[in-house]
Amino acid sequence: DDWHTAVAQAQTLAARADVAVLLKGGHLRGPESPDAIVDTVGVYPVSGRRVDTPHTHGTGCSLSSAMATLAAHGLAWPAALERAKP
Repeated sequence: DDWHTAVAQAQTLAARADVAVLLKGGHLRGPESPDAIVDTVGVYPVSGRRVDTPHTHGTGCSLSSAMATLAAHGLAWPAALERAKP
């Protein structure tokens, strides 16, 4: 499905650039909205209840900013995603 394809693409990017990738799943349908940190070690998914709102512009920017703040306080990317995602 689309999520597995996106994970595979994120794994390719993470391996090529030796980086952690924030994979957003907000475009998928259903009551849950999955996101994940994908790096060269693994995939760390975090799912949350989808918020029914027309105001979706900037949600990835807000999440990544919250994660960066948490990482600056010493959290690893997977833990920062888990803590920042509502």
